Amino acid sequence: MDIKFSNGYRKHIEQCINLNKICYGNTGVTVKSRLPDPLDTKYENLYIVLDNDKVVGYIDFQLCDYTKGKIISILKQYGIEGKTLLYLDSVCVLPEYRSYGIATKLTNLVLSKNSADIIAAEVVKPPNEPMAVSSKILKSLGFKELVTIEDSWTQYMKNHKLSCNFCGSECHCAGVLFVK
Repeated sequence: MDIKFSNGYRKHIEQCINLNKICYGNTGVTVKSRLPDPLDTKYENLYIVLDNDKVVGYIDFQLCDYTKGKIISILKQYGIEGKTLLYLDSVCVLPEYRSYGIATKLTNLVLSKNSADIIAAEVVKPPNEPMAVSSKILKSLGFKELVTIEDSWTQYMKNHKLSCNFCGSECHCAGVLFVK
């Protein structure tokens, strides 16, 4: 393996979308929305892991003002206030590259290069199934489980016309919100 970490560029997006399908069973809406950009466009909120030229993992994140949105309103309900939010969106690693610490290294890379008053992530919790392994990674990095949001992904999946890999056509997955 010749593993290296870097910012993601437009030329890597198709591989990230395919990786997202493997990890989550959907079409990778967050990265797909960037497709019209030129191939040499660098994405500041996307880090990738390459083995030679193959994308084997990525993390997508948002750094935003702490003003509006579903996650921010939930955090405020729990008395968590600040001016900026670092939201860890998706962390995907190909199954054959797991257990090498890649997801942990990607998460640490984002945390080391970005600062915010609040850091949060939402982990998918399918009905009648264990929570995704990323919850263990987050806990090992000092994140605390805050709240479970029932049917968290239902509206998102409907809005983007996606089928759920776990539930079928209509998603009923909960989201577990973690904060640091």
